[in-house]
Amino acid sequence: MSITENIQNTTKPCVVITNQAHKVHILSKLQAKRIMKPIQFLTPRDLFDKVFFKLKPQAMYTLSKVLNKKPAIIAAWLEFIPFLSNKHANIDALTPLFDLRDVLHDHDLIEPNPFKTLQFNNKALFVYGTFKQPYMTPLLDMLAREHKVVQIPFAKNNEPKAELLTAPDKETEVVDIALSIIEAVRGGIPLEEIKLFNVPKSYQTVVKHVFDLFNIPLSLNETNPLLSFPLTQAFLKRLENTQETHLKTAVSQILADLNQTVVDATSKHVLQSIQAVLNPVVYYVEHVEDNLPYIRYLFEQKQVRKPVIKPSVQAIQAEQFNPDAVSVLFVPGMHEGGNFTFIEENDLIDESVKQTIGHPTAKALNRDLIDLYTTTLQKAPHVIYSYALKDEGGRLEPSPVLTAMHLSTRAAHAIDGQAYSDIYDALNIKQDKDHFDIYGINTDKLKAYHHVFKPWFKPYDNRFTGLSRSVLETLLNHKQLSVTKTEMFFNCQFRFLLEHFLKITTIDNQRALNIGNVFHDVLEKDMDANYDAHRVQAVIDEMLDKDDTATHRDAFFLKRALKDIKQVLAIIKAQESLSLFQVAHRELPLSIPIKNGFILKGKIDKVMTKDNHVALIDYKTGQATLDVRLAYHGLKGQLLFYALLYGQTHENTSYAGLYEQLVLHPKFNKDDGVNREEALENKLKLIGYSTKEQDVLARFDPSFAQSEMIKGMRLKKDGSTFDARAKVMEKEDFEAFKIRLNNLLHHAVDEIEKGSFTINPKTQGNTNSCQYCPFNDVCYKTPQDTVKLSSFDKPEDVFNAVKKEMV
Repeated sequence: MSITENIQNTTKPCVVITNQAHKVHILSKLQAKRIMKPIQFLTPRDLFDKVFFKLKPQAMYTLSKVLNKKPAIIAAWLEFIPFLSNKHANIDALTPLFDLRDVLHDHDLIEPNPFKTLQFNNKALFVYGTFKQPYMTPLLDMLAREHKVVQIPFAKNNEPKAELLTAPDKETEVVDIALSIIEAVRGGIPLEEIKLFNVPKSYQTVVKHVFDLFNIPLSLNETNPLLSFPLTQAFLKRLENTQETHLKTAVSQILADLNQTVVDATSKHVLQSIQAVLNPVVYYVEHVEDNLPYIRYLFEQKQVRKPVIKPSVQAIQAEQFNPDAVSVLFVPGMHEGGNFTFIEENDLIDESVKQTIGHPTAKALNRDLIDLYTTTLQKAPHVIYSYALKDEGGRLEPSPVLTAMHLSTRAAHAIDGQAYSDIYDALNIKQDKDHFDIYGINTDKLKAYHHVFKPWFKPYDNRFTGLSRSVLETLLNHKQLSVTKTEMFFNCQFRFLLEHFLKITTIDNQRALNIGNVFHDVLEKDMDANYDAHRVQAVIDEMLDKDDTATHRDAFFLKRALKDIKQVLAIIKAQESLSLFQVAHRELPLSIPIKNGFILKGKIDKVMTKDNHVALIDYKTGQATLDVRLAYHGLKGQLLFYALLYGQTHENTSYAGLYEQLVLHPKFNKDDGVNREEALENKLKLIGYSTKEQDVLARFDPSFAQSEMIKGMRLKKDGSTFDARAKVMEKEDFEAFKIRLNNLLHHAVDEIEKGSFTINPKTQGNTNSCQYCPFNDVCYKTPQDTVKLSSFDKPEDVFNAVKKEMV
């Protein structure tokens, strides 16, 4: 009987041990027959956890630390634990495994399961499929001793057909497979019942290319390690360089920052995968530095699957094969060493010891695999094995697996009588040329035919030669540069052209933008007014009315921010009351001439003054950006540009400080303070540079010796010198930086007037202009285009450099 008939005929609740692909097939068959039964599906891994042992989340970490072994070694050892018994204790080769078992028990690393196999009482147990895992034999034996286990074989086809396709080369082999699929679909076979089996990696590029040419939808069932994604690399780099020592705090901050930059579906999925991996880890791993290798290992093990296109031809692996769900199965790459890869001998323990404890050797497992390939595959209605007679490396021999089969053989579709296509061959040679340019791979075909097709295509030259005079004159009608635009110019002149001159729009994180705008709108209003909940709510409602794209989701999150806004306003008011400086301006617009009619403009969120001393404050709803080491090059120096703007419009001004204030904090950690209010007060401290003149600083912040307003600001015990963490600048530092930035602005205007918008992204340390650039796919930069900025070890080195330039 088939699996569906067994389920239909039993009166008991069912437990089906199978894999995910077979589960979907069973459910679809039951639905088609309108069969309703209580069913529990278990994968082999689920069954192992229930019958043998399930590790607690921290188990791998603890085992690695206690045994001083890499997690990959521990993972290999765990497979042997179910085969151990006390009668094997005198085998020296097994000592590490017994040590591992002892640590599991001594450190309470196993999730208790008091029911064991009792949970299968009064249930019908079915095993559907063939499983290669070594532990499945003892596992099923243990179940069979106490319960009736029914193993359901795949349905046997009455007249299975198997044939062998030979082709002169790999491309012809794949083209023939594509033509055969088209023929099968025209004959009425559904696309989802056509499968590719164990596609070798060396074939995947060709398969994608050919199937795309023939317009055949394809799902290669691809997975990539989480570690391979740029977003994961960016996360790890930030984690390696974080100043936070507590892992949970560091992870929360980095994920919050990265979340602001993620807009596409793939990146969101990667970010969710990072969070899913680390969610349990942060509860048993406390410190960042010592555990970076373990976190990297977890990212290596976590596989991120690409979306599956439906309906499509799917590429499946051996454990996913179900002849009941396949009408035609293609098995490409059947040359020696091609399609079927076999398990290598594990060198942890030798073959004789494995036989002693009942663990199958690699040789035994490979015999089972060959049996799977030679018997199970032939149960499909129609299997087409294929291989190429040669590739770039020379002649290929057929796989030994084929010798055990009695197959009818046919050659690939003849192409001698077909019309020759220059375009098709040129595209194929161009593909080889691309591989040569990008990866340095040179093929015999490229060497032989490149000169024939060279006139068809030219190598891409990404050097930007400038705008025409007419286009430039049109763009230069508006000669206003904002501080944000100017910083973009110093990041990359080509991105500045696309984003700010040509006005090519990009997608923003609208929710984060809206909440940020609410904070800025409220803070822009008259802060001297008593802002109660109704007035703040009015600002939110006004913003939602103006925004045609606002959704109910936006309204929900904006209104949830109401409590945060009220608390932030109260703390900012308290800071202003503490200071002897007065708020002179909120959202102060300023502009100054640069040269040749160009104007720099900006809007300062808050200006506080006392006599001729001034403090500039910029509200941030993301993360702090001011970094004088990068500001030297025109990057991350927004506040210093504001100082330039304010200084040239207000003469005889002396700076008390330049500060950023992070006003939007969606998450708090248990270590941030005794309660949320206290934590928020700490997070709302001003971040930036203060004057070294203590009498001026005392008027701006009377508590500066142990500051309640400025982050990191304090005096040493002697009461006269600043603590090492306090960020301070001399008056000459402020003035020298203004001159430096003014010179940079003049250079920027010169470049713009020449129409020079070179592809020149900047890199320094962890800063990379390309990291979140929305135009990465269109600029085609080369490594030579990236400008590596000179770096400074300490802020004092920057101040010394700018002061030297004044001399």
